[in-house]
Amino acid sequence: MKKKRNNVGVFVICFIMFSLISASVTFYIVRGKQNQKERLEEKLTAGIVQEEKKLVQEINLPELFEGLEEVWLESNPGAAESIEVEGEDLKKITDFFMTVELKESEELEEEHFIFIMHMKSKNAKLHIMEDQLLVEQVQGMKQYFVMDDQKMKELVNLLEHIYMGRYNASVTFKEADSAFIEARDENRKWIVDKAEIPNLLDAIALLAPLPRDKFIEVPVSYPDYYISITSRERTYGINLINEEILSVDSPDSFSYYQYNPELWQYVSKKLPIKPTTDSHEIAYLLKSKKVVVEDAQNHYDFEDETYYPVEIPRWILKCSLKEVKELPEEERWAFMMTFTVGKEHVDLKVYQNHIIYQDKIYFSNKIADSVRSIFDVQ
Repeated sequence: MKKKRNNVGVFVICFIMFSLISASVTFYIVRGKQNQKERLEEKLTAGIVQEEKKLVQEINLPELFEGLEEVWLESNPGAAESIEVEGEDLKKITDFFMTVELKESEELEEEHFIFIMHMKSKNAKLHIMEDQLLVEQVQGMKQYFVMDDQKMKELVNLLEHIYMGRYNASVTFKEADSAFIEARDENRKWIVDKAEIPNLLDAIALLAPLPRDKFIEVPVSYPDYYISITSRERTYGINLINEEILSVDSPDSFSYYQYNPELWQYVSKKLPIKPTTDSHEIAYLLKSKKVVVEDAQNHYDFEDETYYPVEIPRWILKCSLKEVKELPEEERWAFMMTFTVGKEHVDLKVYQNHIIYQDKIYFSNKIADSVRSIFDVQ
């Protein structure tokens, strides 16, 4: 019996030792495979990284232009639509990049692009900024380049010339069905007859797109010329800001452009300026060169010689004004303004619902709030 117990004990001990040895062998086998897998993954990862680095290093800007097809040019300050570039224009761009000296660079401070070239046949985009170029591939890889400052200006001028030439040729309002011109400050309108429309369209020549944020506060010159063109049931509004800048309000975008001043000459000949000389009319203030504003709330006390001398009376004239005999005693003034027209100083006083100009009282509901909204926008 005792012998049997000893045999059982030996068997248990042997079993435990065997289990421990098996577990150790299994652990080292599994661990070995894991290490082998990790080493393989590290090699693969390193290989992928190296391959990506290699691909980035392989971006060669001149080579992107070899056999280039399907190129679309987008302008940041211009219209929303991109313009297809082909033929002689594409050759000019290709020749430029095949000869210009480029250097790789680090990313500079974030800039807004001026143009983007969508190079569809190469699965890449070329961003043209003021100081550098960015090549962006569909895989998400990016690389920056710089060139001589003079060459950069030459590139921007080239792209601007190509973009505007093709944009002028493609704009749909060039196929106008009807048109009219307004001198909005004078409430005059000229409906362009069918025979004259081609002459109007020939006079519209856009020279360069302009950044909206730099021109949105430029005052519109008297008499606020506005051209409305309907083409293919779409209406386009062209506002002549002055003799050099205009805005185009299309169904798809709102943009500013430098334009050929022949358009201003054409419009002013067809709809000559006839400013009022009667100082008792509020429209007389549209010729003012300076305004001094005193605000009862002390929020907007200032004087200005650029934007407000014309925009304030223009805004007031757009309100519904009705001449009345008396001003309510309880109504307090909101703004006191003095306009300079030539050598003359003319006062205008704004109340909550009335204005007083040249001893005449006009009613307009909440006109003080309307005037204040002009200042709030700026």
